[in-house]
Amino acid sequence: MTITIRDVTPADKTAWEGLWEQYLAFYETERGQDIKDETWRRILDPEVPMFCYLAVNSEGMPVGLTNFLFHLSFWEKEEVCYLNDLFVLPETRGQGAAAQLIAAVHTAAQARSTAKVYWLTAENNYAARTLYDKVARKTPFVHYMM
Repeated sequence: MTITIRDVTPADKTAWEGLWEQYLAFYETERGQDIKDETWRRILDPEVPMFCYLAVNSEGMPVGLTNFLFHLSFWEKEEVCYLNDLFVLPETRGQGAAAQLIAAVHTAAQARSTAKVYWLTAENNYAARTLYDKVARKTPFVHYMM
C-alpha cells in the first residue's frame, strides 16, 4: 500500500476526529466534544505550535494520524517536539504508516532546529514499542501525573 503523509486541512475534521476517537478508545479514555473542537481549532491556528499529519492511502483515505507540538524546555536552549498522539487504523498496521508519521514529525522538528522529539506509550503497547525500539532510544524515566 502506498502511504502519503500530509498536513491536515480544514476539510479533514471528520476524518481526524474519527481517527483520534479510535486512538483515545485504544487508551480507554474519552474527551468531550468541547476538547475535540478546541484541539482542532489549535491545530489549524497558525499562531499555536500544535500540528497534525495524516497518513493517507492511495485512494486518498486517511488511515493514520499524529498530533504533535513544539515547546520550550528547561533542559535545552532549543525547542523540543512532543509527539503527543500516534494512531494507525488496525487494518493498515504493519505497512509503514506509523514509521512514516514518526519520520515526518522528526523532519518537521529538524526544520525548526529542535533539540529532540520525544513521546510516551503504554508499557503494554508491545506492537508499537517494537517499532519505537527501531527508530528511537528508550529512556529510563517513569511517567507520573497528578
